[in-house]
Amino acid sequence: MIDYKNRLDINWAETKIGILGGGMSGIAAAKLGKYLGANIFISDNDDDPGTIEKMCEFNYESGVHSKKILESDLIIISPGIPDSISIINDCKCNNIPIVSEIEFGSWFTESPILALTGSNGKTTTVNLLHDMCISDGKNSFLGGNIGIPFSENVLWELKDEKINAVHVLELSSFQLEHIQSFSPIIAGLLNISEDHMDRYKDIHDYSNNKIKLTSNIADSGWIIYNGDDPILVKAFHNNENAQIFSMQNQSKPHFKLNATKIYSGSPNNPDILFKLDETKLKG
Repeated sequence: MIDYKNRLDINWAETKIGILGGGMSGIAAAKLGKYLGANIFISDNDDDPGTIEKMCEFNYESGVHSKKILESDLIIISPGIPDSISIINDCKCNNIPIVSEIEFGSWFTESPILALTGSNGKTTTVNLLHDMCISDGKNSFLGGNIGIPFSENVLWELKDEKINAVHVLELSSFQLEHIQSFSPIIAGLLNISEDHMDRYKDIHDYSNNKIKLTSNIADSGWIIYNGDDPILVKAFHNNENAQIFSMQNQSKPHFKLNATKIYSGSPNNPDILFKLDETKLKG
C-alpha cells in the first residue's frame, strides 16, 4: 500500500492501482494512472460488452469483484459503487487506501479548482462558470459529474502542458464520499434537499457528504453558499471563509439580487455586477 499523504515521494512505476468500476470515471482514472506508469487493474461486476471494450487496454476482470483487487497498493472507487458492498470492507480490513477519482485527479494538477455541488441547479451554474472563465482568457476544463471526468481533464492538461488553466467541476455527493485532501479554491453549495435516500441513511447523512466539499478549504479559499438554505446556514454561518448569496435576506449576503440587478454592498450604494435587463439568459 501507499501513503497518499506523501504522494510526492511515490514511485508510481512500482505502484499497483486497483480501480473499482469500469465506467467513465474508472476508465479516466485508469488512463491517468497508466500515464504515470502505474500497474492498473480494473474490477467491474458487469458483463456489459461496451464496458469490457473500454477496459480491454488494461488488466481487468468483469462480472465479479474478486479478491485480486486486494493485491493493490491503492484503490480508486467509482462514484456508482456504494461502501456497502463486501469488497470495500475487505479493502478496509487490509488497510488499502480508498480514494475517489476526484481525489486522485487532484493530486496531479496545481491549477485552481472551482467546485460546485447541490441538489439542484449544478449543471446550469457550472456551465456559466466555465463560459465566464473562457471569456476571461482561461484554459477552462469543465468536468466532474458533467461531460469529461476530472482525471481525464487533468491528463489532458499534463500532456498538453496547458498554462493559465482552471478546472470547473460539478460534483455529486457520490463523488465526494472518498475525498481526502481535495481542496478547491472556491467551493460552491447551491442547496440541499432530500435525494439519493436509497444510498444514504437520512438527509443528514446526505448533506454531510455534500458539505465534505469544503473540508480542505485553504485560508485563501472561499466557500460560497445559499443563505436561504437552513442546512447550509447551520453549517457555515460562523465560517470565516464563507460568503453567502440570497434572494430572501438582503441584509446579510455579500452578493444580492433584486428586480433589476445583481450587486454587492448596500442597496443605497451598490456595486453593480450586472443589470438583469442586459443578460440574454433569464430565469
